[in-house]
Order: sequence, then C-alpha cells, then structure tokens
Amino acid sequence: MTETLLWEAWEDYNAVTGCKTIYVLGEMEMQGERLTPVLRKKELPGLSPTNLVLEIVSGTNKTRKQVEELIYTEEICDQKFYDMITVFLGNKVIAEITELEKIAIA
Repeated sequence: MTETLLWEAWEDYNAVTGCKTIYVLGEMEMQGERLTPVLRKKELPGLSPTNLVLEIVSGTNKTRKQVEELIYTEEICDQKFYDMITVFLGNKVIAEITELEKIAIA
C-alpha cells in the first residue's frame, strides 16, 4: 500500500430506530498487495472518546485492483458522537478527518 487517495465521513439518521450511522469511506492505492485491506476500530489509551480511531489491516479476499475502496460503518444509538476520525496504517497516521457531514435531526 503506498498512497492515500480520498477519505471522507458522514452521518445518517434513521427515524425508525432513532439511531444514527457513521460512515467512513477511503481509498488506498495498492502496489503488489494480494490481500484486500479492511478498516477496523482501534482503542488507543489517552485519546479522546470523540476521536474514532480506525486501523487498516489485511483482509482475506485476494484481489489485483490498483485502488481499493475501504468502508467502515457504526450504528450509534446513544448520545455518543465523534468529532474526529484518525486512520492508521501500522504506526503511521494516513488520514485525519475533522469535518464530518452531520445530519440535522428535526
């Protein structure tokens, strides 16, 4: 994996359940990788609970794509919120999202 291309995040509200879902979407340029990467939530001591920390890890599906799209979703049914998303590849921060498209609840 060599280059980060695009990362974005947004929230969507489900009026039936009263919950919101956060979506994080990113692209990684691949070079010679055989495993599809996936995003996994990671807990890091000392970071604010409003910082969603995601880690890119190897998945199990083999692929030969040049660019892989990664997506993470989380349903939130309490008052918890995220104001920042940090994406790691190993020990390296490859993306920080500080502007989340928030939904307006009427």
